[in-house]
Amino acid sequence: MPDAATLNILTVGAFPFPSLQGSQVYAGGLARALAAAGHRVWLAAYGYGEGAWPEGVERVPVGRLPVGHLGSGPQWAKLPWDGLLLAGLVRLLRQERIDVIHAHHVEAPFLVRAALALAGKDVPLVWTPHTNLAEELPVYFDERWATWMARLGSRLDGVTSHLPDHVVCLSRRSQDQMDALGARGTTLVHPGVDPEEFPAIDARAARVRHDLQGRPWVAYAGNLDAYQELDRLMEAVARTDELGLVVATHGDPERAHAMADVAGLPQDRRRFVRCDDFEQVCELVSGARLAAIPRRTCAGFPMKLLNMLMCGVPVVVPASIAQPIEGVITVGSDDIDALAGVLLSHASHQDLCEGLGRSGRAAVLARWTWSSRVSDLQAAYEQAALQDAP
Repeated sequence: MPDAATLNILTVGAFPFPSLQGSQVYAGGLARALAAAGHRVWLAAYGYGEGAWPEGVERVPVGRLPVGHLGSGPQWAKLPWDGLLLAGLVRLLRQERIDVIHAHHVEAPFLVRAALALAGKDVPLVWTPHTNLAEELPVYFDERWATWMARLGSRLDGVTSHLPDHVVCLSRRSQDQMDALGARGTTLVHPGVDPEEFPAIDARAARVRHDLQGRPWVAYAGNLDAYQELDRLMEAVARTDELGLVVATHGDPERAHAMADVAGLPQDRRRFVRCDDFEQVCELVSGARLAAIPRRTCAGFPMKLLNMLMCGVPVVVPASIAQPIEGVITVGSDDIDALAGVLLSHASHQDLCEGLGRSGRAAVLARWTWSSRVSDLQAAYEQAALQDAP
């Protein structure tokens, strides 16, 4: 591998891109930061998405299909996209000198290994797992299949962990899991943010614009897939008389309304908005008193945590996935009454929330930016090259 200051890096994600989903936000931020540091960076993903392409990053041409947007979880519709992505990888590997490949999510390491074999190339492979299939796979299936899916997920976790030359983990928990599975080498590199991507928001004006007055509001920003456990947050808010819930999502708000109906959350305490741009998400979160992440398992890192802290609001997070950042409020992982109590006790004190929000934003700006992660990533790439050497 040449000097770390001049790497040719290929980032690969088996997902739509660009997208506001956490894995894509991570991959895009990482690629942009590496390009800004002077590396030549390509990004290969499915041939469609929403949003701006990361500055300085070259797009790997991938064919297109007349298929709608694909959500999280296992879907047969992903297979043709994976085939097109594989073909695009083979073409690039034959045309360009690549020094290191950084793959994201589950299918990507398999596709990269196949592409390297077809192209006749030997390139160090780094992988970032954004989930643990033993934990996540069961949530996409009926309870009758949960045990079998957990076993299948565990097998897949074990196989995937041995494909890369090095694993870049997003959290200590993920690193412990990869080490236990026998990964060849692991490095912990927390994600970051690009401060310039966050618009200046007038929180008071945002509250007026989105009708967030008259009560304290709790914000959630993200997708509506089952693993997010948004139903727990809805039930917790419904158990109070004072709180309202803001949901900023790129998904269908009607799905959120159906969940809220089951939870018993009154219509006048809902603000569910489909967001097509990041600025609108930031407006909705900034207009709330505080934010929350309800999911209890996350082997990776919930990217929305950093984004919501950057909006200047504190974030309530289950202790099982909480990160040691100012502005993070932890709550017991399983008790919905406890979650409701923590939300209400903090949201009832505006000055407290505003102070925690300022502290959280300052902490992210000081220690959780992408520019501060580049040297750690370069070190991981060097380790991958050493482990790939014959």
